[in-house]
Amino acid sequence: MQSKRFIIIMAILLPLPGWAEERVAWTASKVQGSPEPPAPYTAEVIWPHISFDEGLDITLLESEERMFITERYGKIWMLPADLSANPEKAELVCDLKQFVPEFDNAYGLTFHPNFPDNRQLFVFYIVGITDEEMITRVSRFRMDDHLKIIPASEEIIISFDGGGHNGGDVQFGPDGLLYFPIGDLASPSPPDPYNEGQKMSTLASTIVRIDIDHQDSGLAYHIPEDNPFVGIEGIRPEIWAFGFRNPWKMCFDPEYGDIWTGDVGWEMWEMVYRVEKGGNYGWSIMEGPSPTKMNQPRGPTPISPPAVYYPHTEGASITGGFFVTSPQYPDLKGAYIYGDWVTGKVWALNWDGRRVVKNELIAETGKQIVTFGQDLNGNLIFMDYPNNCRLYRLVPNSKTDADNNFPRRLSETGIFRNVETEETYPGVYSFSIRAPMWQDGYRSRYWIGMPGEGGLVTEVIEQRETPLIRYETPANTVVVKTIHSDEIRIETQIFYFDGYWIGYTY
Repeated sequence: MQSKRFIIIMAILLPLPGWAEERVAWTASKVQGSPEPPAPYTAEVIWPHISFDEGLDITLLESEERMFITERYGKIWMLPADLSANPEKAELVCDLKQFVPEFDNAYGLTFHPNFPDNRQLFVFYIVGITDEEMITRVSRFRMDDHLKIIPASEEIIISFDGGGHNGGDVQFGPDGLLYFPIGDLASPSPPDPYNEGQKMSTLASTIVRIDIDHQDSGLAYHIPEDNPFVGIEGIRPEIWAFGFRNPWKMCFDPEYGDIWTGDVGWEMWEMVYRVEKGGNYGWSIMEGPSPTKMNQPRGPTPISPPAVYYPHTEGASITGGFFVTSPQYPDLKGAYIYGDWVTGKVWALNWDGRRVVKNELIAETGKQIVTFGQDLNGNLIFMDYPNNCRLYRLVPNSKTDADNNFPRRLSETGIFRNVETEETYPGVYSFSIRAPMWQDGYRSRYWIGMPGEGGLVTEVIEQRETPLIRYETPANTVVVKTIHSDEIRIETQIFYFDGYWIGYTY
């Protein structure tokens, strides 16, 4: 047996003769646990009784000892920033959809560094003029003394066309200026259809840096004179760095002041970038280390490689995080923590000011990590999206050893009653795939086994473009594939679901 880690997408299954109308539970399974040592950390829910509707952002307001959860559809909730508190529920601060005409989605929120005096906060959100026309905005609002947003206080700071890869995190840097990352403002495929990544005549695929405490003529903000592209014809002077596909969450290194962001890749890679002034991060000439659309002009600065990157066999949608400052994690002190939305994996990256000295997997949470945040003491928290949208923290894993009972031989798995004839135990059903992968000279057979009496639970979510199919898989489900050549079994692959899919070969 060899273990492999894969992302698995459930195919459209074609039932074969012999499928029962009522499924028989698979009771012979021995595929549980893992033969590999567990990661040192795991996820622990903070307040099990509090959940959100597609929360996308966690924002700390240190001066008020509160944190705020921004939901995709415009509701903003408030909770204590001290995780030892036990609130009965989150408190609604506002519902943007109630007073912003054509409101569509909210992505990020931040508070002014001088909030105690000016009561200002900034929200990155989208409005939909039509199904095809989207406008992206960053607006300034003010709060009253009860930490409620005053609807009439909105002032649109900046707006631009586009929806799709919006990025949308919004934060103040150590210099007191406002930064926010923007994706290529397009749908996933084809990649960067308008070649925005290197163009720079728009704000797509960039990180923007502006001064919101002063104004230039005709603008609601001031463009800092030391922005790297000020005065260059054809380039937006608000740009600090460029060449991003969909930079999802960023932070500032508390020691060096650099920007770090996770950039969601296209077909092969997920990237972490240390962002420098004027930096070019390649999209869409490059997807991380790989060429993508080479036949287009490059922007005005050389392409910089990612600090680290991982392939789509390890994850498929990166979520940028934060540096560890809390003494609660002494072995992680100073590390940049980031995760993956698809697999729930979490990594810790150590940077010495010049290079990455370590990058290691520290948790396999099984959660869809959409955003990280920090509490009042600098402890890391994160949110699961969208099925179980609660707040979690990393805690030491009580499991320290590999499971020695995990089946090392195919005959021990409880899948096949007879390995040679491929006769399965009751509850393991064969199926075929409508469009199987081409394997020259080989053929494959497929089975699925689900313990218990439940099954796949699917939900169709209507969207503007195409419906989204969301599904929940029963724990300990196994999908099996055998590969044959000249009637000889070459290999058996199994995918085992334990919060996420893990692949093994026999």
